[in-house]
Amino acid sequence: MSFRRFVEPGWPPQADRPFRSHLHPACLSCRRRKLRCRVDRGSEECAVCQARGEKCIFPDRPKGGAGGATSRRIPPPRPHRVEPQAEPMGQIRNEGQALQANPNTSTPVTTKSRVDVTWTPTRQGTGATAPEKVYDHEQRSTTTVLHTITVDNETDEEISHVVGPAVARDAKILGDWVSNPSETFNKQTRSSFPNGLGTNNTRNSGLFTTVRMQPLGLRRDRMQDWRKCQFIEKLTEPCAGDLVEIYLEKSNVCFPMLDDISFRQLYSEKKEDLSPVLLSCLYANATAYWGKSNKLRLDSLRCPDIPFIWSQALESLFNALLFSPELSTVIAVLLNIGGRPTTTTTSNSIALGGAVALSQSLGLNRDCSTWEIADSEKSARVRIWWGILIHDRWSSLAYGTPYHVQNCHHDVPVPSITDIVGQVSDGLKQEAGFIFIALCNLTESVLAPCLELIYSMPSRSQASEPRERQLKHLELRLDQWEQGLSDGLRKLVVRGTQLKVPGAANLRLCYLSITMLFRRMELNFASQGQLELDLDASIHRNLRAQKSAEEIVHFVQDLGEDELNDFWLSEASFLLAYAATLLLGCALDSPDKSSGLSNHPAVRRTHNLVTALRSHKEIYGWELGDLCLAQCGEIVDKLSTPEEIDIEDFTQELQQTLMNESLAVDELFPSVWDMFNGT
Repeated sequence: MSFRRFVEPGWPPQADRPFRSHLHPACLSCRRRKLRCRVDRGSEECAVCQARGEKCIFPDRPKGGAGGATSRRIPPPRPHRVEPQAEPMGQIRNEGQALQANPNTSTPVTTKSRVDVTWTPTRQGTGATAPEKVYDHEQRSTTTVLHTITVDNETDEEISHVVGPAVARDAKILGDWVSNPSETFNKQTRSSFPNGLGTNNTRNSGLFTTVRMQPLGLRRDRMQDWRKCQFIEKLTEPCAGDLVEIYLEKSNVCFPMLDDISFRQLYSEKKEDLSPVLLSCLYANATAYWGKSNKLRLDSLRCPDIPFIWSQALESLFNALLFSPELSTVIAVLLNIGGRPTTTTTSNSIALGGAVALSQSLGLNRDCSTWEIADSEKSARVRIWWGILIHDRWSSLAYGTPYHVQNCHHDVPVPSITDIVGQVSDGLKQEAGFIFIALCNLTESVLAPCLELIYSMPSRSQASEPRERQLKHLELRLDQWEQGLSDGLRKLVVRGTQLKVPGAANLRLCYLSITMLFRRMELNFASQGQLELDLDASIHRNLRAQKSAEEIVHFVQDLGEDELNDFWLSEASFLLAYAATLLLGCALDSPDKSSGLSNHPAVRRTHNLVTALRSHKEIYGWELGDLCLAQCGEIVDKLSTPEEIDIEDFTQELQQTLMNESLAVDELFPSVWDMFNGT
């Protein structure tokens, strides 16, 4: 596991044994694993052996080595950086390398360092034993997952990159050859192939090489990240620790990106080993619960400047994406995108695109179930990847842009309950875990095919089956998803009961939004002449669309304090706005306007939604309705006093509002971007 130290003056300390020293050779364990062998002054064991709990055995010095080593003058290092030589194609990331390194030791940075990147699979069956001092969590070794949230200040030159399937076979053959003990390249080659995979089956192998982490000629001051993180802690003191607990209790239990046990332990004992970018984004994400938690409800606690906290976290995040991308950066992006309130869709889209590219370069889109890595590492990879997929799909629906990850470009299975909670017997966590699994299945099996149909370019798409049949197929997928739920989840999703379970209200809103999406797609296809155009069928489609949006209105009206203060996807604010605009659109398209537009049932439902959102905002500070209020609040207010306005003029104004020029997805949902102008 790689650790990035919180650098203090005088760091790093001088070590007795320099890296790759022929005067003081590495111990047998480090030589076998090809790790840095670092020994503190006065210590008899290296840092790796101390962390692993192994016996540290050094080989005898070579004859004449001492004299030869001391008689030569070692030239001072050049002041400029030296471009590292290319590694063999077959090189694969080493096993734990600095995974269990002693955090109290370090070595000076050299111009050419062996890099342990953010994700380093650990080899099993090597005879190594786990360190005695680990954070016991039902046999889940903390040392195998901490590198997802920690960084290493020494390894700022290179990062691992997955070897693509097109060259994986050749790379493996070359790697096997140079790793042969009889070859001279043995010391420069590392391998970690999955179990049961040979040279003819490398498509899903864990094959990695190293590439430059930073652009040539640029070097990032990593202390800036810590300074910004400390600045955020200063703004939130004395509640920084409470923010961490609130995030783990509210967000992480419903959207599990971190191992809460190991994170709490590391935060309380060695916070300086955590990624400062990740920590900054975590603080910013948790500010959404400020004033909504018992720990942060004291009148004496002043609410910090939350927009300023987000600006500091975002600056660190985008610098990390450019200069030092790591696995912890992917988690930080997920915390950023999931942050509330959403004030800019552009930066979220850019960050998500970078996270997808970084995840794929780290091999997170590969099924690692057969890899020779610890189970905790497999679980962490699966959780992080599905976090990427969920935000990729729902932000595509919310922002109106095509999603990044095609279904054929990943084979990671849906996480199991063990991947989410491990062996924890906490009933509440397990219930939240099953809800997260249901959200994963709903996103991939139902929403993803809908988005594929939405964003398909008509001029480039091949001849396909009729739209009506495609919609029937999508509805069948949703029915099959419902049938696959347990009895408790079916009641939660379909009937809206037991919404006090963490994440339950968010799942039901997602379900209702997909049913509304079906009806909106149906209306859109009918307007294009691809469905039946008779009057009865048109009225029926309009009423079905109204009913789907009304379900969301009733859902919002029934929300209580516990549900409002629960976890919500940040994209939920767009879903509420889409329900309001759909109702107003149905009112305009309705052939029956005899009683006036203000008395139309769809308009009344919209008024009920706006009233409920304003009430939730005023009483509980629920900000997810701000987008809907900004777009539809003024319109609904005008409709509430129909005697003061001209209905025909207002209808034209409403049509102009809901039919602004937009991209392809706006044919399904009216424009909702006005509130972001100038942001």
